[in-house]
Amino acid sequence: MCETNSPIILRHARLSDRQAIMRYIDVEWKTGHILATDEAFFCFEYTFGEALNFILAVDLQENIVGMLGYIRSSGAADCDVWTTMWKVSKNSSNPVLGIELLQFLRGRGHRSVMSLGINAKTIGIYKYLGFNTGCMSQFYMPNPRLQNFKIAVINATELGSCTSPIFHENYSLREIDSAELANNIDFELQTNHIPKKDAAYFLKRYYQHPIYSYEIYGVFQGSTLVTVLVMREVAAQGASALRIVDIVGDEQQLQFIGGELQALLVKRDLEYVDLVCHGVSEKAIKAAGFSMLDLNNNDTIIPNYFGPFVQKNVKINFFSDSADVDRFRFFKADGDQDRPN
Repeated sequence: MCETNSPIILRHARLSDRQAIMRYIDVEWKTGHILATDEAFFCFEYTFGEALNFILAVDLQENIVGMLGYIRSSGAADCDVWTTMWKVSKNSSNPVLGIELLQFLRGRGHRSVMSLGINAKTIGIYKYLGFNTGCMSQFYMPNPRLQNFKIAVINATELGSCTSPIFHENYSLREIDSAELANNIDFELQTNHIPKKDAAYFLKRYYQHPIYSYEIYGVFQGSTLVTVLVMREVAAQGASALRIVDIVGDEQQLQFIGGELQALLVKRDLEYVDLVCHGVSEKAIKAAGFSMLDLNNNDTIIPNYFGPFVQKNVKINFFSDSADVDRFRFFKADGDQDRPN
C-alpha cells in the first residue's frame, strides 16, 4: 500500500471497504492472516449494521494508509469498545497517525475505550495520554489425579500446596443453552462494570461463534441461575485443558463451585482449568480452589498461546481511558484475545 503526498482523511469504515481492509491486513499486518483470508469470519467480527467497526486513514484516492479496528460490548450508541487491529503503513510520514486514529475513535462518544494484549513497550505512551494501565491476573486449578503434565508445567511441590475445593450441597454447575441464559440473566444489572455487555453481544460472541465451540455453564443456587461461566477446551501436546474466558453475574458465587469444576477436570481427563481476569474478587477465586500464577516466575507454567502452542507464561497488559478503575472487569475473551490467528 503506497501512501501519497495528498492529505489524509480519517473516517469510519463502510461495508464497501471490506475487501480493501482485508487486503490491507494481508499486506501491512500479516500475510495469510485469518482476517485477510476468511471473509465470513471478518464479517462476524466487525460488521455492525451498515458499517464496519474500523476507523480508517485514507488518502484522496481512498487508499488505506492506517486502520484501527474495534469491538463493541453492546449495541448502545455509547457502548464500551475494545481496540483490536491497529496499524499504520510502514512508509507513513506521519509519526502520530496511530494516535490520531485512536483519538478519532475516542471522539465518537463511547463510554470507554480499552485494549487487552498491549505491548509492554507502549505502556508509557498510554500513561502519557492519561490512560490507566495494568496487567491481567491468571489463576489455575490442576487436575488432582494427574502427576505428569504435557501442556502445563506444575511440579509436585506446587501440586501439594494447591487448595482442595469442596462441594456445597446447595450449589450446582451445569451447561445451559441460549434461551435459559436470556431468560434468567438480567444484563442490565451489569451496568456497574466496565465493559458493560448486553445480551446480544453475549449470545453472538459465544453461542454463534463460527469457529470456536464455547461451553456456557450456569452456577445454580438451588434452582436459581446466579452466575454464568463461559469456557473453552484447548488442546496441545496430546492433552487438553479448560479455560474460563468470561463470567457474567455474581462473582462471589465462584467460591461455591470449586468442587464441581474439579470433578469436571477429572471426568474429562483435563490437565487444569484456568481463569485470566482483572477486577474479579481474588478472595472468591481462591476460595474456589484456584491458585494465582506468578507471572514473573517460570517454576509453574500455564500457557496462554495455543494457536500455535507456546509453553510459556504470558502477561496480558491492558489500557483503558476510563478513570473508574474500580469498575474494570476484564476477561480472557474480551476484545480479540480469544480469537483464531
